[in-house]
Amino acid sequence: MIKRLLFYVKRYSKYIYYPFWIIYKIKNIQLLQKEVKRSDSGKKSEFAENKEEIIRKVLFQKNSKSFLEIGIGQFPNLERIKLIAKNKIKYTGLDFKSVCENHKQELELKGLKSPNIRYLSNEVGTYSWTLFKILKKKQKFDLIYLDGHHTFYIDLPAFILAHFLLKPSGYLLIDDVNWTLEFLRKNLSKNYLDWYFYHKMYNFSEYDENQQKIPHMKMIIKNLLIPKLKYSEIKKFRTVDFMVFKKKDYL
Repeated sequence: MIKRLLFYVKRYSKYIYYPFWIIYKIKNIQLLQKEVKRSDSGKKSEFAENKEEIIRKVLFQKNSKSFLEIGIGQFPNLERIKLIAKNKIKYTGLDFKSVCENHKQELELKGLKSPNIRYLSNEVGTYSWTLFKILKKKQKFDLIYLDGHHTFYIDLPAFILAHFLLKPSGYLLIDDVNWTLEFLRKNLSKNYLDWYFYHKMYNFSEYDENQQKIPHMKMIIKNLLIPKLKYSEIKKFRTVDFMVFKKKDYL
């Protein structure tokens, strides 16, 4: 009972930072005065499907036994976790320590703890260090889902490390391929909970105005993943912001 109470106190204590968000909102008022259009946001993909349905299909099409998720978000996807546990898939989730701890607590409260589910966290830096540690242990995965920071300096190393962690003929799933820093800045100005979760994770000063408008994930896919690493897209699984790639069948 006390553990559950402390969990909810921690969850709702975030609202004490609300005045700081108001200051951020005022500083970025110009972003709210003009509509920042997201690339391809108005288009409907001919392959549009529910993202979770695609993940399920890829998991079972590949008959995957190991699943690595890079960047796990604020809360766990409980239906996906249930599916993973039911089918005895070995799952590894990577993110900041606070995020991983939140996921662990959520699963414990829902009675979804499993020996096949593990979280590996980083207190400082990025998940690239964690990925490198996994690589040193010679671990491999059937499926890797990259839904992390979405920026060049952080996710370029993640792409490269994911390539070496993925088994031949494995699947690499990439989310938010059209996401931009400009889009994030606008959302942080509109939504307090987004601001609370993300504002310390992004340093906009690392990128100039033009670089903030470019979808970094799409840039890496177009210039590295396909031409250099020879991945092929599984187009039947494509949506507006989600893409699935298959690694070449070589050792």
